[in-house]
Amino acid sequence: ITEDADGMIWIGTENGLNRFDKNTGTFTRYQASFADNDIWSVYRDSEQMLWVGTATGLHKFDPRSGIVLEQYVSDDSDPGSLHGRYLASIFVDSDGDLWVGTNKTGISRLTKGRKRFVHYRHDPDDDSSLSDDTVQAIMEDPDGLLWVTTFNGGLNLFDKTTGKFTHYRHSPDDPDSVASDYL
Repeated sequence: ITEDADGMIWIGTENGLNRFDKNTGTFTRYQASFADNDIWSVYRDSEQMLWVGTATGLHKFDPRSGIVLEQYVSDDSDPGSLHGRYLASIFVDSDGDLWVGTNKTGISRLTKGRKRFVHYRHDPDDDSSLSDDTVQAIMEDPDGLLWVTTFNGGLNLFDKTTGKFTHYRHSPDDPDSVASDYL
């Protein structure tokens, strides 16, 4: 769910993207615009475009025209394509990079101006990799640090310069640790 600059509320549902007009109390449903109508996430960027994550892809949607401007789907034969399906979280950072958190396939990052994705996954042999491949949320703090919550891996802090993650996990013996790894 997100609100656009005109005060319209945009809600992703399993049956399309819905726009709620608070002034009239009415909904408008957008279905034909997307390859899949099972909407998992909606994000409004600084240019007032909506990024819509579905069960099968990512769509850059112009809310004023109702047109999908760009579409990205997962292609197992193309390592630079979007990875995975069920796009649970979308975020654009202060550098203009687009981050997409997926259900079970980690994070795909689209650097501003590029058409190829870079991927971050959990690697059990690398302590500085993403802690879990089911990403719940991504956000950037005022200092430009990127924070990622995962389903079973606690909280991750991503260092954009090194490409490494620091993990914050629950420790039953430490009352100052995060309360749970299920975030």
